[in-house]
Amino acid sequence: MEIGNLKLSALGLNTIENINNKVSNISSLSIPEDLNEFSHKAKLYQKVQGILSNGYLDNEKRNYFSRYNNTPKEGIVSVDNPLGGYLSQKGKDKYLETSIGKVEVFLDLEDDNDKYGVGGVSYMGELINLDINQDGFLDSSDKYFDKLKIKGVNKDGEEFIYKLSDVYSSLDLSEFVITQKDINKEDKWKIQSGTSLFRAEESYQKVKEEDIKKLFKTYGDEKGYIDLTKTYKDKYGNEQYVNAELMNNFNFAFMDKALSGVERLERFSMVGTTNKEAKESLLGKHPAYATAGNIQNRFNLMYEEYYSNKGKLAIEREFQVISGMAFSENKFKEIYEGINNPQTMQKYIEALDGGLDSVNGLQLNKDGSITLHFISGKTQHISELYSSNGEFNLTNKNQRASMMSEAVSMEEEDLNKLDFKEIGIEQNGSIISLADLGVKFIQKEIFSNGKSAFILNKYDGSTITVNNLYKIRNLDNLEKLHFKEEDKLRPKYEWEF
Repeated sequence: MEIGNLKLSALGLNTIENINNKVSNISSLSIPEDLNEFSHKAKLYQKVQGILSNGYLDNEKRNYFSRYNNTPKEGIVSVDNPLGGYLSQKGKDKYLETSIGKVEVFLDLEDDNDKYGVGGVSYMGELINLDINQDGFLDSSDKYFDKLKIKGVNKDGEEFIYKLSDVYSSLDLSEFVITQKDINKEDKWKIQSGTSLFRAEESYQKVKEEDIKKLFKTYGDEKGYIDLTKTYKDKYGNEQYVNAELMNNFNFAFMDKALSGVERLERFSMVGTTNKEAKESLLGKHPAYATAGNIQNRFNLMYEEYYSNKGKLAIEREFQVISGMAFSENKFKEIYEGINNPQTMQKYIEALDGGLDSVNGLQLNKDGSITLHFISGKTQHISELYSSNGEFNLTNKNQRASMMSEAVSMEEEDLNKLDFKEIGIEQNGSIISLADLGVKFIQKEIFSNGKSAFILNKYDGSTITVNNLYKIRNLDNLEKLHFKEEDKLRPKYEWEF
């Protein structure tokens, strides 16, 4: 822990322009030491901005595998742009309210307490870009958690610096974004739920069988098919999609197996583009990007640019999103070689196309399963459908809960080693822990149709059968250090010295 009345560098360089201005006045400085130092500052500044995504939030951490690759990043949102309002007021704030006071946050990449003043986090929502696994928490599982520090001034004018990890075991990032309840209070055309900045497991739940039937009864034909390409002419003669309401107001996902072999939720978009339109042009409004050659080219470009030092961290983040695996150069190389080997290429193509293809039709089958029809011509048979209402999954005690998609791949022995206070199931729209339900042990059942279920055996002899388990995070125990009110830190400008 680092504490003290520290005198930080007065240079406080926050922009490349400042650095260039200093370099332009080089005549008064010694050469080459100062020139090398300014060059180092500039490189360090660029590295920090690369890590923090240079003031932008990157929706789903996709760039190379964005279906909208005519822009640098998918879903780019500037904090100053009211049309991209993912952030709550806390997310737009320059300061972080903590148990030790109101503090500034900065990246300390060289362990010198940001000597050059280039590591500052401009607004708290920027921290979302450091959440590599997209679980909505910043903690030791995220690469730069141990490089984050906070600083503030006490009532005596002394400046203190702490590692963020000394104050927080984990930082809840959901506080920095708006959710559906906020959207309902505002103009819904100007903002969208910040839950989309995190993985689907944080906000999606299984759609009940009766609700699926209602969905297809409302939007489908007599054969149980929802045709998203179907159009009609409105009273002005303009062509409109019959199922525009469905496409614009529902968010769906399905369980899919990542390259890691672990099951996870995969979001999919719904569009009215026909297969014929998709094939006619790769440059249309909803292009058919999910072609074998296109996916191979995208991955190859990502691989080549990683080794030419173009946005390494962004590529590492995207690798984890598309593959389901933590980044390593060995795994990166393995996929690169596999996708360029004609004998193994198809395996990798099928695992990497999820973010690129779009659904233009859904078929409800007689056995209750659903077949998704994609604009690329591919079909996907799914046994369960998941949806989000734009809110984070919460327990009946208002704690965060995320779907354990990986539980399907876990052995029964490992499931029963889990803390049942931290594992829950969905009941009546809320998540309840297994401990509160009186669960004694878990059995895992795999049926002949490939579906799996968890049989929860209770102490009273009864059982509950469920398809999904949830991991519960206790938000009350995240802060490790507390100050009395009179000892709390503040930004220097808030004190009158």
